Amino acid sequence: MITISLLVVLVGATAADARRKLVALTFDGGPSGFTPKIDGILQRKHVRASFFWVGSRIDGFERVVKRVDRQGHEIANHSWLHDDLTGLPAGAIRHQLARTNRLIARLTGERPEVFRPPYGAVNSKVRRVAGGLGMRTVTWDVDSIDWMSPGCEEIAAKVRREVRHRSIVLLHDGGGDRTQTVCALPRIIRDLRNRGYRFVTVSKALRKKRHRG
Repeated sequence: MITISLLVVLVGATAADARRKLVALTFDGGPSGFTPKIDGILQRKHVRASFFWVGSRIDGFERVVKRVDRQGHEIANHSWLHDDLTGLPAGAIRHQLARTNRLIARLTGERPEVFRPPYGAVNSKVRRVAGGLGMRTVTWDVDSIDWMSPGCEEIAAKVRREVRHRSIVLLHDGGGDRTQTVCALPRIIRDLRNRGYRFVTVSKALRKKRHRG
């Protein structure tokens, strides 16, 4: 009887976990001096996230890249120079993405699976080039507006208001002063956990979405 009861509990827990809502936290524009602070919060909270990094900004942050990779986060491609790629010829786009891929692969041993265009500016040409390099183009559906520095509370509140099952949340670890992002992140994690969300990388969220149709 005890064994059967335990089995029922375990099966019930597994089913409940499968029904949990998914959310992907993503950080753009780094790496930077704020990246270790963000990574530290994620580690303490046992959260995995995706970092979309600019290849030219990795210089001097190689140890940070390797550490973030060891922690189990996803490192993704955000171009080499953070240009609006839609106005560039296909060859120039390919050069930026391939160069970033090579650098990330050299530091982590893995080539990025996903790519995010700077500013979210994307067209069929950009998608085609990224796809030719084996990457899926990903934007977001929840903009935290941390890039506007509206205050910690507003950043957390905007994410809380707009997030849905399988949302991709845009945050930043580079490109400016990210003090407010660091401040808001624990609140975001707490709020979403309290609402039953489970944190996954972008690639994992996309795989689950394709599997479920």
